[in-house]
Amino acid sequence: MSNTVLYLKDASIYQRESLILSEVNIEIQKGEFVYLIGK
Repeated sequence: MSNTVLYLKDASIYQRESLILSEVNIEIQKGEFVYLIGK
């Protein structure tokens, strides 16, 4: 059984109509804490 709770591959992250991040790859497992901080 997989403990993956979030998996993104080549994702594009937008804030309104502005591209903030591109080609995002991340896999978060159950119990992990991840922070994405920016301005």
